[in-house]
Amino acid sequence: GMGLGLHIVKYIVEQHGGTVTAASDGLGRGSRFSFSIPTMPAEVACPAPPRDAEGHAMAPAEGTGVLVVDDDAPTAEAMALALRFRGYDARTAHSVDEALDVLEGFPVRVLVSDLMMPERSGFELIEEIRRQERELSRPRMFAVAISGHGGSDRDRIRSAGFDQFIAKPADIRLLVTTIQRALGTVPAAPS
Repeated sequence: GMGLGLHIVKYIVEQHGGTVTAASDGLGRGSRFSFSIPTMPAEVACPAPPRDAEGHAMAPAEGTGVLVVDDDAPTAEAMALALRFRGYDARTAHSVDEALDVLEGFPVRVLVSDLMMPERSGFELIEEIRRQERELSRPRMFAVAISGHGGSDRDRIRSAGFDQFIAKPADIRLLVTTIQRALGTVPAAPS
């Protein structure tokens, strides 16, 4: 329901040199989605490494731990799938409490968290994570806030402890590029 599914399909198909099309005969008449991917002989070498939104070759993620937190399970799973496709070891959680439990046994370098969740918000999650990092001398993880509602309060997002904000539906290429820049695996954009 967040518009991620078709975006992920389009991204994956385009990475294979294909195209995705959508058509409809009008309101209430349904929609048709199709894709085409070119075929290659089996002896063709591996494709060129994937590129980010600016055309830089993207370094492999090499199992970097990412935790995606969103109360909407399909959204969290779609984002995690897209990150796994890129080589990240992406896990999901659907509440603040579940995220804190996952963090106890999983080495996370990157947190991607929705801001607006029932019971406890993404703001509460990042504040607890930052508190634990200080008190337990844990390495600081890179934190990305995602929301369809909270982007207008960027000062609050930063002061809570997030490093970056991306509006929903999250552009997967932008998310991956943001993570790679934070981890130093892709060059910074020219000034």
